[in-house]
Amino acid sequence: MSEASQNIINTLAFFDLFNYPLTAWELWRLSPVKTDLAQIMASLKTLPPAIAESQGFYFLAGRDELVAQRKATYNLANQKNKIALKAIKKLRYLPGLKMVAVCNNFYYTATSDIDIFIISQQQRLWLTRLLVTGLTHLLGQRRHGRKIANRLCLSFYISEAALDLKSVTLADDPYFYAWLAWLLPLYGSDNYDKFWQANNWLNDKLPNCQSRQVNPSLCLKDNSLLKLGQAFNRLWFASRLGDLLETLAKKIQLAKMATNTASLAKADDSRVIISDTMLKFHENDRRQYFYERHQAILKQLNYEQQI
Repeated sequence: MSEASQNIINTLAFFDLFNYPLTAWELWRLSPVKTDLAQIMASLKTLPPAIAESQGFYFLAGRDELVAQRKATYNLANQKNKIALKAIKKLRYLPGLKMVAVCNNFYYTATSDIDIFIISQQQRLWLTRLLVTGLTHLLGQRRHGRKIANRLCLSFYISEAALDLKSVTLADDPYFYAWLAWLLPLYGSDNYDKFWQANNWLNDKLPNCQSRQVNPSLCLKDNSLLKLGQAFNRLWFASRLGDLLETLAKKIQLAKMATNTASLAKADDSRVIISDTMLKFHENDRRQYFYERHQAILKQLNYEQQI
């Protein structure tokens, strides 16, 4: 088997974990080696036994049902993006909000929540989180308790001072690489560009991966009135009053977090991070599990090819 075919199988095996077949373009974008789309297309003309194709989608042999699931996921993603946009249209009036993106968005189900990734202004991470949490709760769109489906999961915030996320990756972290690649910015496209540049280490892992080109209908832009209001908000937000409110917001949230005795905040890993530049609450971080399952699938495929 050629190296190109092995790389394709490697990528398909990982996304098989999420019942997610890929197009030729996605296979090229997510390839672990530098190549071009023409080379990927050429490799796909003669499929090894481990790979199958249907309706322009590629997947591991015997998994034909994934094509229908992928189409259903596409429709679900559209619905959930619209829900997220409805909330973000209101959130963007909050001072300190620099970027809002949807993440973990390639394996939706009807009961899934909508994971949101937020970048805040420097030195205003705690206040931004408090305002975002409060507003989404008032709007009835925040995930909490048993209210999960189609609610916003607000579990990952960073400030402009912590755009580079390499420090939270594992030694080999295909899930996080896919997380970055699939990140869908719905607000703050300029800051998304800065974020992408700050994480250019991803080129070492996915050398063909480029930033997402978002459909204009999904990317919110500020009108003149909103820009004027934000300019006013930035004046007090960056003032001494803003400093005092940031300190107060931090104290309030730390006090609430202290009541969660089951928290992994003190664990010596990157599942939960609480700092003035990053607030990451991934108590159920399954990246290591996905890595191990991926390796198991590859070993099984290699065994089947040998026999």
